[in-house]
Amino acid sequence: MTLVEQFHSAHKARLSRLGAIPPRSPNLSGRQQEEQRQSLLDLQAKCERQQDIISNLNAIIAKQRLVIRKFADQTEITTPRIADVVAVIAEHYGLTKAIVVGTQRTEGIAFPRQVGYFICRELGYAWHAIGRGFGKDHSSALHGNQKISQKLQGNPALALEIEDIKTKIDNYVARRVETAKAALE
Repeated sequence: MTLVEQFHSAHKARLSRLGAIPPRSPNLSGRQQEEQRQSLLDLQAKCERQQDIISNLNAIIAKQRLVIRKFADQTEITTPRIADVVAVIAEHYGLTKAIVVGTQRTEGIAFPRQVGYFICRELGYAWHAIGRGFGKDHSSALHGNQKISQKLQGNPALALEIEDIKTKIDNYVARRVETAKAALE
């Protein structure tokens, strides 16, 4: 055996130990070895096709991220959404969002909901949108807004509370926008 053949055989043994190539079985016939070799080539071809598919998918994902960034920068405005108002109202009054938009009408739940209606109307939302946002109809939103307007007449503490809630809404929206921008980076 020549020196080159020794190096070649040592190299193949090393690759076999590392799992890069299957060990050569002395019991396999030439035809079986050829079938094994062909199956490895088929497997390698499948892997290359999968890598091509993955590359194509990565390219598609990159394009989609660009589109999302483009539209997110335009749509992530700092105007509070009705869902933001619901979240802050729930947090401020120690309720869950599900309770705020739920069907219960007790004073401890109806009052925070009415404050939400009032704030949403001050933000410029239509009655139908406010009603949908709170899981009610527009007449409920209108009635709740009127109730809070009446209570505000002789209650400066309520006015201060509403201003405090508005500040919390602004902070909530700022966090939401910042989180959305960070997610797109």
